Amino acid sequence: HAASMTNLDAVHLISRRQHGLVLVEDLYALDLDREAVRHLIRSGRLERVTRRVLRVPGAPVTPRQQVLVGVLDASPNAFAGGTTAASVWGVTGHRLAPVHVACGDGGSSRRSRNAIVHRIAGLSVEHVTVLDGIPIVRPEVVVLQLCGSEGRQRAASALDSLWRRRLTSGPSLRRTLGQLAGSGRNGV
Repeated sequence: HAASMTNLDAVHLISRRQHGLVLVEDLYALDLDREAVRHLIRSGRLERVTRRVLRVPGAPVTPRQQVLVGVLDASPNAFAGGTTAASVWGVTGHRLAPVHVACGDGGSSRRSRNAIVHRIAGLSVEHVTVLDGIPIVRPEVVVLQLCGSEGRQRAASALDSLWRRRLTSGPSLRRTLGQLAGSGRNGV
């Protein structure tokens, strides 16, 4: 069962927005069935990265693509978080790998070999965005996550960097703290 040209065009459109990657579920949403997806892989039009994530052959393998593999593999409702998000936001001293992913309420409960998954109760649409094609937590959430995992000094340094570049502010930090603070949240 070869995919129609319209479907292949849609697959390539999705992959261009996602660093050369597509989710198997995205293909099913395009009305491709399992056999059509298998055909795309066997014919070399797509290659398997994980059970759920496929790559267009020839798409460059980059560190940011690897972040997106971790996010997509842990989806739905998964976002680059913690030190990975700090690095994507341009905070020096933080690395993309290992990939840290934040999942909100209703997010996937699956484990990922490609990411360290952190659950954040109360994480909502206002706490996340997309940066360079990567679903990611907003800078205010990054600061709160770093407070719980990286220590006061590194969190303060990240806050200074994000503040200087006007990616966060006092009101936005207070609002996010009020929304996400609660018993049992390290660092908050």
